[in-house]
Amino acid sequence: HLVRTIPFKDIVKVLGGIDWGYTQPAAIIIAGLTKDGAVYIMDEYYKTGQTLEQLGTQAKKFMEDYRVQSFFADPSEPMNIQTFREMRIPMSDANRNVSFGIDKVRKLLGNGKLFVKDTCINLRDEFQTYQYPEEKGEAGLKEIPVKKNDHGLDALRYVIATSEQGDNSVVGGVSSEKEAFKERLHIQDFINDEKRGHWLEK
Repeated sequence: HLVRTIPFKDIVKVLGGIDWGYTQPAAIIIAGLTKDGAVYIMDEYYKTGQTLEQLGTQAKKFMEDYRVQSFFADPSEPMNIQTFREMRIPMSDANRNVSFGIDKVRKLLGNGKLFVKDTCINLRDEFQTYQYPEEKGEAGLKEIPVKKNDHGLDALRYVIATSEQGDNSVVGGVSSEKEAFKERLHIQDFINDEKRGHWLEK
């Protein structure tokens, strides 16, 4: 489900998924959610050898470009999450249940609700190479896929699996221009900043 353009007028929430890495690629996926339950993967970051500071800088750039409201990341690295929070990046623990996340992604694909921007070449490649190990002497495939070339897909899974657990309230429609989309979400971004500021003052 590749797309060349993003329908920014339909996007009501923007979330990010982060898969930590250093020798293996670190991945950030930016997802736009619509009122009718569609998910558009709008952008990606995929790189090895990145420090937390460098990765955080990229996350903040995505916040500026897309008004990301929260990032979901693997909670097995709590110090990484805390470091990002200290950089004023909104972070939440991701649901790490692999089978649950894959099932949600499959349902979106099956219902024609998951779309990937054609410029997200690393995520596209991972979709092509994702595979399950075959058990000798058993029919069918294992439930858990091979842990290889899945960094972007893990970040995507964190967004899909975890976002359904939170508040999916939405705001009204806007014009089709990207700047109008950013301006609308900036209102909520400002409110969130105010809330965080009050919390820090306590």
